[in-house]
This record gives sequence, structure tokens and C-alpha cells, in this order.
Amino acid sequence: MTIKNLLRVIIIAVLCLTSAISSADNASREYRWGSDSKAVLRYYIKDTPHFKFSVSHMPSYQNKIMNYILAIDSNLKSNISIIRASSDPVKDYLLVNSKLYSVLEYHGTIPQNNFNSIITKLSPIYGNPTVQQDKDLTIYSFFGSNTKVITLAHKKNNNVECKVYFYASKLFKMLISD
Repeated sequence: MTIKNLLRVIIIAVLCLTSAISSADNASREYRWGSDSKAVLRYYIKDTPHFKFSVSHMPSYQNKIMNYILAIDSNLKSNISIIRASSDPVKDYLLVNSKLYSVLEYHGTIPQNNFNSIITKLSPIYGNPTVQQDKDLTIYSFFGSNTKVITLAHKKNNNVECKVYFYASKLFKMLISD
């Protein structure tokens, strides 16, 4: 084998590996809605430090998807728990009756470029977002086949405070069939 052919093989191998890593990253953003808490720990949290709490014992906890669920059925409050993973970003896995319904990523206050990167990474997975602009708040809504994503961006000087909500496209169906 010549050096030229060897270089071609190496370049092809690197391109295949890069593509596989990118696909794995994209696939990791698709959640298995309805998974039980043990599966959530196994698939998403693994060795990441985490803790679990019940929202009925932490009334100050805020989550827009949880608020939507409670607006549908306020009796579910005692059946909602959160597993918070101390990852980067911090992630809250919202479980209703011990089943995964939503994931909230807290990105905190980040530079505009980092925020743009988040939107750029979500678009190939969930499609182009619809954008709603208000004074200091911009909402990006993505509609994938199994997952919907709402990204909230609050302008803070030259930075953006960012939260990303992932939730089951069939959230309502899951709630009434559970």
C-alpha cells in the first residue's frame, strides 16, 4: 500500500468516526418518553451526581411543562418527581407516576454565540424552529416526531439566559392513558 492510499484510508476512517460521533450526539437528544425512573438513571444519568425530589415537597420548584401538566390535572402533583442531574448543563428529568415526560436543561446565562450553537445543534434533529419575539424574551419552538422542544432565551446585556424544555409530542395522550 502506498503512502497516498494509506492517507486516503486514514481520512475516510476519520470522516466515518466524526459522522458516527455526530449521529450518536444527535441520537442522545431523542428521549425515550415513558421510560421508568430506573431506565432514566441507566440511559441518561449514568454516573452523573444526581438527587431526586417530589414537587409536592418543594413548592418553590418551577417548570413550565410541569405547570402545563398540573393545569390539566392538579391531582397529579403528588405523583410528580424530579431527578436532577448535576451535569453541564444541569438537567431535570420530570417523571409522572415514575415515567419520563419531560427534560429541562438549565444553561444559565451564556454568551450569545453559545446560545446560537444550541439552536444550531437542535435544528437538524427537530427541524427549523418557529420563533416568537417579545421585548427581552425569544421563544424557539421545535416540533420533532417524538419530541417537542421549547427554548427560552432572555436577553441579559450581551448574554442570554437559556432554558431548554424537551417533552413528549404525545404528552396529552400519555397523561390520559396513564
